Amino acid sequence: MSEDRWHDHADIEVRQLSQIVTEYNAKISIAQLIQPVSNDALALRGFNVYGAENAANGISVGSQTGSAGHTKYHDDKVKVTLAKGVKGWSLAGTLAHEGTHAADDLEFWAAAKNDRKAARSGPLNRTDYEQEFRGYKVESIIAQATHPKGRYLNKGGYVIWDATWKADEIENNRTAAINELLAKTPIYQYTPEQPGSRLLP
Repeated sequence: MSEDRWHDHADIEVRQLSQIVTEYNAKISIAQLIQPVSNDALALRGFNVYGAENAANGISVGSQTGSAGHTKYHDDKVKVTLAKGVKGWSLAGTLAHEGTHAADDLEFWAAAKNDRKAARSGPLNRTDYEQEFRGYKVESIIAQATHPKGRYLNKGGYVIWDATWKADEIENNRTAAINELLAKTPIYQYTPEQPGSRLLP
């Protein structure tokens, strides 16, 4: 990461990502619930984009007032800011949510530098809806892996993971819940039909 590398802050208590990933994998091994495998890969991508501490990969992490997190891309660098006081698996979910945005940004803009026209019309040029859907999907997957029984994940009044969901209904319920969150939350109001802007309009 850059000079504003990720590290432990007294206010946000960021644990080393290697520890979070190790714990996450251990939870999956016990739960054996994360199917399809692409879901697990998506969640791990949101962690792994940060890399090792002090690695020069253009990603920095800081704190912010308010809730949740924020990711901003500029000139081959990504700044991730996290709300003060977030800890535990709530922190892990936020890290992976914002990490998914960071990975999506870096992947797209690398492709755009190689061929801007092709990148603009390609699948990596995701809409606001697609980006936020992926971020919340990762949070839901992490909650599923780490709390498979007797727990649910409520984001802004919308339950995006519920341990009572039947196995064959999980993906449909997850999608419906995240779609409702994105459609009805004032700061988003995104739907598949009204998906907002693309990374490169």
